[in-house]
Amino acid sequence: MINTLRGAVGRLLLALLLLAAPRVWAQSPVWQMAMTMGGNTSQVNATATDGAGNVYIAGAFTGTVNFGGISLTSQGPNFDAFVAKWSPASYGFVWAQRAGGTGTEMANGVAVEGNGVYIVGEFSSTPAAFGSTLLTNSGTTPMYPQSDIFVAKLVDAGTSASFAWAQGIGSSQYGRDAGNAIVASGTSVYIAGTVGPAARFGTLALAGGSTMFVAKLTDAGSSSTFSWVQPAGGGDAEDNATALALNGNNLYVAGYFYNGATFGSIALTSTSSCRPCRYRDMFVAKLVDGGTTPSFGWAERTPGEATALDVDGSNVYVAGVFNGTTTFGGTVLTSNGTSQDIFVAKLSDLGSSVSFGWAQRAGSSYLDWVTGIKAKVGSVYITGFFGDDIVLGNTTLVSAGGREVYVAKLTDAGATSNFVWAQRAGNVGTEQGSALALAGSKIYVGGYTLSRTIDFSGSLLTNTGPAGYQVGFFASLNDIILSTTPSASTRQFGLFPNPAHASTIVELPALAPLAGPVKLVLTDALGRTARTEWVNLPATGLRHDLDLTGLAPGLYAVRV
Repeated sequence: MINTLRGAVGRLLLALLLLAAPRVWAQSPVWQMAMTMGGNTSQVNATATDGAGNVYIAGAFTGTVNFGGISLTSQGPNFDAFVAKWSPASYGFVWAQRAGGTGTEMANGVAVEGNGVYIVGEFSSTPAAFGSTLLTNSGTTPMYPQSDIFVAKLVDAGTSASFAWAQGIGSSQYGRDAGNAIVASGTSVYIAGTVGPAARFGTLALAGGSTMFVAKLTDAGSSSTFSWVQPAGGGDAEDNATALALNGNNLYVAGYFYNGATFGSIALTSTSSCRPCRYRDMFVAKLVDGGTTPSFGWAERTPGEATALDVDGSNVYVAGVFNGTTTFGGTVLTSNGTSQDIFVAKLSDLGSSVSFGWAQRAGSSYLDWVTGIKAKVGSVYITGFFGDDIVLGNTTLVSAGGREVYVAKLTDAGATSNFVWAQRAGNVGTEQGSALALAGSKIYVGGYTLSRTIDFSGSLLTNTGPAGYQVGFFASLNDIILSTTPSASTRQFGLFPNPAHASTIVELPALAPLAGPVKLVLTDALGRTARTEWVNLPATGLRHDLDLTGLAPGLYAVRV
């Protein structure tokens, strides 16, 4: 059974509309909803949303998992891949599909374009079933099966879905080929990852040794073909392209490499001269899709490992981890002692070149990680896990003793940035936020937990899987953006907590010589008056407790 938490749904969502410049408290939003999938083992690895606000999650499971009333059972004792659709209208899952065989299959990325739902990952079964399409692993050593890459399309019919096509990619040598990221636009589908020597992409082949890659498929509806494949890297088997973002015909790819890497004609050298030390360098590169051929526009590197990437216009946001010191343009970040910290950085795409903007770090005294990043109109959201009490800007998230989930928001002010809020979920076991998606003011997070119970804003969600096994979770928060109507006044106003439940405090400054009665008008999202209060404004200012009891959940505004 799915175990569901909706303990915070009844909280009111308040926006502040005042005729002055407001003071905004960085009140962390509470978790609105959380659920687990069960199964012997399950995990959510990727999320995506469509224009209607539906959320698609993808990952892997063993045993039987339950998405509402929809059950999936793995074919064997190993992982099968899954993809499922969650509807905000019904507040539940409307369909779920599995793929795989008796080996190990895992979905690592998901993208949505129109009614097409695309997943990418890896498979070791022979065969691995994607609907009626069977994929054969290209490995030649059955005793030591390798993983090949799969990319597949499902057609979303609303309350059901079916596989339309699937493609397999791999080399014939033992090793791990992995598809890590996927994006789609129109009939173009792009994937990124890492492959072994002489890998084949349909009729296309990559000569040479192990390499990172970006490849393009053209979706013909019930079939697909590879249009091109672009290698990158330095030939090291551990070089990896981990993240992909798309803006028009510009693709942005990020990851890490050892001992130097090439991106077309652009060569990046390692920042460490100690070759046996195996220090990693992160990279971000731009690849322009020319239709039938691609070309790299620019590439940058710095010490660390890039794990997540997003783009908003000409702004490219990258997140990852580093140990010691790393440099983004003129910004030097230093980790907390010997621990691995997270970074978030902004780059500006100048066309044929790139420049670093701001960079931020956050970390605890133990291992920290970032797995997802999303950007929207000056707001940047990240998720991952932290290993001990972690400081994100002015917010400290206190660990319960295990590895826990965090979600945090930064604001991009152009040349600078700052953390606005951060929220945690977890317990004394092991939790990880692995995927992040945005839909309106909603922030969706997927991952997994090993704890028997996991704390979401004071409410406990039960792990329904066997003791000692991890189960996937899917949860959401509602980000509250306080909007203002400015005037010539520079006096400060405030409204907190926000979101609120039974009451909220309205703080007004001294407005002498205007001391006296003040009218507070609370309106709903349609502009209808929900409550009116007259309060006396002393010459020294006011802190007034505004009663909200009896109001339906929703978005409200306060006008003075």
